[in-house]
Amino acid sequence: MSSRSDTVRAPGASRNTPPPAQPPVSKRSPSFAQLEADSLTGRLLDAVVIGAGPAGLTAALELAAADHDVAILEKQPFPRSKVCGDGLISDSIRMLRRLGLYEVVRSQGHALEAARLFSPSQYAVDIPGEFLTIRRDLFDTLLAQAAVGRGASFAVADVLGIEERPGRVLLRCRGTEARLAARLAVVATGADIRPIRSPAPSTPTQPSAVAVRCYARSSVSADRMIVSFDQSILPGYGWIFPLGNQEFNLGCGVFRRGRAGRKANLRTMFQAMLEFFPPAREVVANGALTSPLKGAPLRCGLRGVPTYAGGRVVAVGETTGTTFPFTGEGIGKAMETGALAADHVNTALAAGSLEPLERLPLAIQSALEPRYHGYNIAERWLSHPWVSDFLIKRAQGSEALRNAAAGVLNETVDPSAIFSWRGVVASLIR
Repeated sequence: MSSRSDTVRAPGASRNTPPPAQPPVSKRSPSFAQLEADSLTGRLLDAVVIGAGPAGLTAALELAAADHDVAILEKQPFPRSKVCGDGLISDSIRMLRRLGLYEVVRSQGHALEAARLFSPSQYAVDIPGEFLTIRRDLFDTLLAQAAVGRGASFAVADVLGIEERPGRVLLRCRGTEARLAARLAVVATGADIRPIRSPAPSTPTQPSAVAVRCYARSSVSADRMIVSFDQSILPGYGWIFPLGNQEFNLGCGVFRRGRAGRKANLRTMFQAMLEFFPPAREVVANGALTSPLKGAPLRCGLRGVPTYAGGRVVAVGETTGTTFPFTGEGIGKAMETGALAADHVNTALAAGSLEPLERLPLAIQSALEPRYHGYNIAERWLSHPWVSDFLIKRAQGSEALRNAAAGVLNETVDPSAIFSWRGVVASLIR
């Protein structure tokens, strides 16, 4: 997939018609100081967090709350746009409650009480639950403000590399000869693994999936997060997430499994969704796209850079492959790895030992890997259109099956309870 932005036309729009102006990046400008990297030189930080996404900001917030001298380094000044579905499900919401940020995020976001799933043949079923949508630029800004409010420093710096030294790491940043120093470093740079000089030979060089999204404004009334496996966009999946105030996030993604997944053209897939998937067609027919189509790679199933490979550096979030297979959701699990890393970094700083960092990979594996295994199973099953059609049609008339699907999203039900031959047989009697 090309990394450039592409303009996608609404059905029937002229190829020469420019897209409408993009709405303001954020509802609220950052209220915290964004420093220059040079301002942090000459001081030995307890920890430096590279990357100001949900994983890095969660780690920084928790370390700052433990009274450590922490700096967050982000290569772009805030607010900045990120390619994301802008949806928060149960794991993200649990983390917001842990961080004490649930109320502020909910007040700035858009609350929904159900997700609607569409099968390839357009059977639909509503799955109950608590969902929030909020643009990532605003979400990240709220997390960053909380971290700075608890004592972290925030600096704009493009980190090019990390050098290990006795008792510290030195960070090399673009545009300055000075080196930033910290006792420990947390890398949370998403798909960009440049700061980690020598990833393990087994680290995948290609992403697990790719996704694109754009924004729209429409007079359509929507009270559901829509996820579609419509025939027009197979082998991928699509989404329509209402953000409130007549704004929508529309996108699609594809997992790079099999020849069809590797060859899929996401721009063509997205155009097909706008033309042939009725809810998407209705959104654009009653409004307009308001941003270019932008894409990003995803690393899924904990298949990324190792969490810890020795020394004074740990990696978390998308860098380590925290995005879920099957759903493509990554915010909650990124935040969970950030929190786990903060726990272990805090212990290491207090003990003056790197030994606690050695336990971090096992802690993440024990806490998260069973969930990824179940979602890998779900992804393989739903690569067969008849399975989606069968299960979603069955769920229309089965409250037990709908509740089981809700349990999968809430992480109280293993996906294999649905996506297995045993699950298929059980669905016949539910």
